[in-house]
Amino acid sequence: MKSLIYRFYLIEIKFLSFFWALIHIIKARCEPLFICLTIDCESRFENKIEIEKTSYYHCFFQGSLKMNELLKHYSWHATFFIDYPEIKIFQNEENSPSQLIKILISDGQDIQLHLHPSLINSEKISDFSYYSRQRIREMISEGKKILASLSGKKITSFRAGGYSVGKAERIISALEDEGFVVDSSVMPGASNLHQAKFNFEKAPHFNWYHPDYRDFSKRGKAKIVELPITTIIKTNNNFASDFFRLDAKGIKIIKNFINYAYFKNRFKVITFIWHSKEIFDENGRLTENYENIKKTLLLLKKLIDSGKQIKVGSVEDFINQHLLMTERGRTI
Repeated sequence: MKSLIYRFYLIEIKFLSFFWALIHIIKARCEPLFICLTIDCESRFENKIEIEKTSYYHCFFQGSLKMNELLKHYSWHATFFIDYPEIKIFQNEENSPSQLIKILISDGQDIQLHLHPSLINSEKISDFSYYSRQRIREMISEGKKILASLSGKKITSFRAGGYSVGKAERIISALEDEGFVVDSSVMPGASNLHQAKFNFEKAPHFNWYHPDYRDFSKRGKAKIVELPITTIIKTNNNFASDFFRLDAKGIKIIKNFINYAYFKNRFKVITFIWHSKEIFDENGRLTENYENIKKTLLLLKKLIDSGKQIKVGSVEDFINQHLLMTERGRTI
């Protein structure tokens, strides 16, 4: 009798395990994979002296408009991280940053804060780690006010120029004090790029997370959310390190990765990064990167049309879709 009961118990456990596993699979496939599109709007430069008007026009102004035109074709929105120091530098130009922002906002795009500190400090140092917490907050506060004034929108997301957020405690506290909800500066796999000191080699890259106040690359209890730039498994033939970010340089890898991530429940969000300065070359001709971006967006459209549960949008859309729940009194 005991043996019979035990066998029945095992059968019941196996059935329940199978049942819950099936529900988990169905749920995983019914929950859309969110593709977050981000564009860093900036010129080609090393310091303030080297930014030329032609670079600003082709890279910052025209490049951003061309990306907006491409997105409008699909009725999709992206986040344009605007390098606010360039607003101050080129505001009196005929094709001013304020004109660009007005166009982007009218077309429903998301405007958020991007910042290269080398452009507005006499030291011309791009690494945020060099500056004091007070100076970091001053820069973030000024950029937030300028963008909010020009866009008429609340500025809640941030990306550091050159991913240079090495001294986490300084910048996280400044961002939280200024009411920011999301940072998207971490690029898993990267370290010490663009003369900045940081190490994201072990940073989480499957999903968003709350970082540690002392280290952006670790999970912790900060109120702000880190939305890392998605990177793919390490290789030996890449651009500045051994990893691949989802930019415009590898359409075949992107296609394979999205198909892979779609069937992995741990992937909730994939964050692309593109740059306005990579749309036109120095002579004003469209680049190969632009053609690859077109192919990427067409790929996403085909995947959606095939029935895959994929949503495409901006960081603002990501906040509305994923960060409206609370845990221990904080946004998650």
